[in-house]
Amino acid sequence: MGIMIPSLSALLLLAPSGPQDFDPSLVPELATAFEVFTELADLDQDGQVTAAEVASLESWLAPMALERVLEFSTEIVFQGLNRDGLRVWTPADLAKSLAHLDVDGDGVILKGEPTLEVLCNGEMGTRGVLRRLTSELILEEGDQDADGAVSKEERARLVRVWGKQPNMTVAAEWIEAAKKRESGDRNRMAPGVAFLTLESQIDENRDGLYDIDRYWAWFKGRDANADGVLTRDERREQRVLDEGWRRPTAERMALPCLMPWQRNFEDALAIQKRTGQVLLIAANMDGETACDSLAAWQYRDAAFGDLASGYVCLVVSPDDHQPREYDDRGRRMVSPRLGRVTDREHIDLEPALYERYFEGRRVAPRHVGVDVDGTILFDVYLINDPKQLSAKLQEHARPVEALDWSAMDSSDLMKYADAEAREELERRMLDPDVAVRLATAVYGGADPDAGMIGLRDPEAAVREVAAMALASRGGSLDAVQMRRLLQGAAELGEEARASVVNGLTLAVDGDAYSMAALESLNEASRASSLGLVEDWRAAASLSSLTVVPETSRDEALAQLERLDGVLPAKGATAAQSLIRAQALLRVATGLLAQSEDPRDAAAEAIVFAGRGAAADPARAQAITAQAAAFGGEWTQTLRAARAALPSLWSATSDPAYIGALRALATSATQLAYGQLNANQPVPATLVADAYLAGRTLMAHPAATEADATLLLDLAGAVGDEMMMPTLLMEAIERFPATAGLHQRLRGYWLQARGAASMEDAYIQLDDRIADPALAPTLMWFRGLALLIAAEWEVGQGNAPGAIEAYQSSLAAYDDSVGDEPAFEDSAFHYQVLAHAGVASLLMEAGLLKEAAEALQAAAVLRVSSLDLKDGLGLTPRERAAAILPALLPTLDEEHQAAFRRAFPE
Repeated sequence: MGIMIPSLSALLLLAPSGPQDFDPSLVPELATAFEVFTELADLDQDGQVTAAEVASLESWLAPMALERVLEFSTEIVFQGLNRDGLRVWTPADLAKSLAHLDVDGDGVILKGEPTLEVLCNGEMGTRGVLRRLTSELILEEGDQDADGAVSKEERARLVRVWGKQPNMTVAAEWIEAAKKRESGDRNRMAPGVAFLTLESQIDENRDGLYDIDRYWAWFKGRDANADGVLTRDERREQRVLDEGWRRPTAERMALPCLMPWQRNFEDALAIQKRTGQVLLIAANMDGETACDSLAAWQYRDAAFGDLASGYVCLVVSPDDHQPREYDDRGRRMVSPRLGRVTDREHIDLEPALYERYFEGRRVAPRHVGVDVDGTILFDVYLINDPKQLSAKLQEHARPVEALDWSAMDSSDLMKYADAEAREELERRMLDPDVAVRLATAVYGGADPDAGMIGLRDPEAAVREVAAMALASRGGSLDAVQMRRLLQGAAELGEEARASVVNGLTLAVDGDAYSMAALESLNEASRASSLGLVEDWRAAASLSSLTVVPETSRDEALAQLERLDGVLPAKGATAAQSLIRAQALLRVATGLLAQSEDPRDAAAEAIVFAGRGAAADPARAQAITAQAAAFGGEWTQTLRAARAALPSLWSATSDPAYIGALRALATSATQLAYGQLNANQPVPATLVADAYLAGRTLMAHPAATEADATLLLDLAGAVGDEMMMPTLLMEAIERFPATAGLHQRLRGYWLQARGAASMEDAYIQLDDRIADPALAPTLMWFRGLALLIAAEWEVGQGNAPGAIEAYQSSLAAYDDSVGDEPAFEDSAFHYQVLAHAGVASLLMEAGLLKEAAEALQAAAVLRVSSLDLKDGLGLTPRERAAAILPALLPTLDEEHQAAFRRAFPE
């Protein structure tokens, strides 16, 4: 339908104005919808809005019926496309606008090609903003393939769709499409966000009608002298007062968030049913100006928190703020930005609430109020002033009398689906009295987060009760909680471990990874039918074979050629066939080493191995197993290796023995991966065979680091928490100087045991590795592990634990360098990072003298390390810059001068 609005012909808002120098600073972000209306009303563009002009504006708005808001939005588009100042729009207006945006005239409008001046048509103020809004809208709509450019074909399509007589329908379709696009830049006022902003302000109750009374209230509020004329100065001053968004500060974000968020939608609905309160759904995202301001100022304000307590509150946000959900003690690690909820909770909530309440518009900040019967009472988003939100919350708040959770028995607390009740249970799980913790642990199934704390309790009895409580509700656990239960179950007693297996069996059905992890709790399932791992390892350790001999491609081909001159072409015996099979296997190996295809040679080796099986069945099977692996025939590899090894288990110095072991380890591992990828159960025999082969290789003098990696990767893939510590220790015992294996050990210990237990891992290694020559190396890796543990403790907010770990790291490096001076440079580097980390923590604790000593130690030990980042992303120099302003005034002149020399900036 065409745009037919009385008196609109008098509004020449966006007609070209007189020439003037373009000033980008005079093109603000989009102001309020009422500011746009006021700009529309300023007919002569003199900066003053008179009563007559307002009357003209009102007469324009009055006839708008149910499409009032939509017509206003599309009118902005038409005005923005107006190239000739006439009130009759044709495709020429759109074509000319596109030509104007094609700065270099090559027919293609590249991303970034139109400057701000071009986008704004050289105009400033609100007029320039609206020109820019329309320009960016047609560029977004034109870029159909989302490659960042508008091609000639895409331009032609736009003009064709626009049609001979531009109408509101096409413009409205463009606007609606823009609203659904998500901008990569959260602080950019993209067209869709801009239209949502304007429409949310002029149509607060979402009925499609513009409220003229609200505009008049806005107008009069800015008419400071009440003369009926709104001047440019009055508008500018009030705009500054209206800007309610404030930048977050580190001090403000360090305060606790005071919003009473609930953890999930089900809890919130249960509370709403019990209390009759309105459900408040808040959407927030990092990096968006208003969202950042709300998170820092409103959500941390006591009065705003009290106001929110009159609601049942949920928050959704797409952003992660930390890598873990639980700390080493099993406590929830809530979002440092939003408080009370974990990242997983506020992220997982978003899809369901978006689908149910957000009307297809993914914008933030947003606050939706939903009554008990599902009626949406308000939907406040893209506001310019947080006072608007406070006023709306005040209007619908329904305070209720707070319950005294601390006075309730744990059995009563579990009946309430409320975050505060859950928090009280979790506090009791940390009580100093083990009897209180035991009594609370039985309710770990009702509150899995309380159970998570119980799993990391220092008392074994509490851990077992918590594990059994969690297992009883296995189906209600999420993936993270189930994994932590499986981790904890590895160290439980037999009865408690059996309860976990029974409780989770149905819960994990259909999840191959979890089924494999659960199977790993059954120690018997890891026994291979080939025999005891201990026997195989003992035999392997006695081998005189330290390196498997290698034959190059050319040497192998030469050997095969010599065989052709020795062995008969026809009628070869079984032994002769086996000799040829061995030669062909060497050729395949040499080809692979040269990155050539080994499969033809390997396939021929299998044929001759079959012909020679009568001469030496075990060797024939060993050759077959290795050759089949070249072609990825894992089932054939597995069968042949299993057939070969019983006869070779004591022939540990025979290369065929090593080849068969590696073939067994590799094929069993690959078949297990295939099952996992297909989400099918992993047969326990596969893992058992891979473990036997891999662990035997670890005890053999010819083992390689790749053998260790293959084994550890499999254990990680099947979630084997019971075997992983043993496998890590055996791998490092065999390769004590391999950095990658120590990295795996650190990662596992941090996740499964916690930072505080890191030194225990290296004490165990010291017990296993008695060679004094390796002591400095192990101590060096201990120092690094403790440094990383200290940083982990910092991330958990455990300053005392972090300081202790830092200091233990420093001591370990001292010991390492004392025994091996060659380690000095690398050790000093990590000690600089440790000293600087300690200085920061001591400063925060108010221990100024000790902080100064630690920082001084960092400054002089290794200067080149001062500008290198630690695991927390901070350099010692950056730490010094944060510390010294408060520290220097407390020092004497000599020490001040020393620090200024070390840190001159």
